[in-house]
Amino acid sequence: MSKKEQVEQLTNYMANFVDHIGKVLPDDIIEKLDELADKGGAKRVELNSALSVGGLTPTLATLKRVKRDTDLKVICMDRPRAAGFAYSFSEFETMKRRMQKVKKRFV
Repeated sequence: MSKKEQVEQLTNYMANFVDHIGKVLPDDIIEKLDELADKGGAKRVELNSALSVGGLTPTLATLKRVKRDTDLKVICMDRPRAAGFAYSFSEFETMKRRMQKVKKRFV
């Protein structure tokens, strides 16, 4: 399979996965990630929640479960709220502290 075909296949698998996210129950998350890795060759996943508002920070419980139950590299979105990507100094400091905790615990 050519590189272009591999990229196209992985893109299709990921698109199907993203389409399915809204319907996935928590118990299905690991199964779907494994399926994406096995069939699509994924090595990493960007983990976030609330895709309907552009994505928010996932819960620590979700991050913990994905790290525990898969071998995928996890990229974790740090976005505390919807309504744009401009943050106050206070919000930015909170985001930094949260990611420092995540790094200590999971990296």
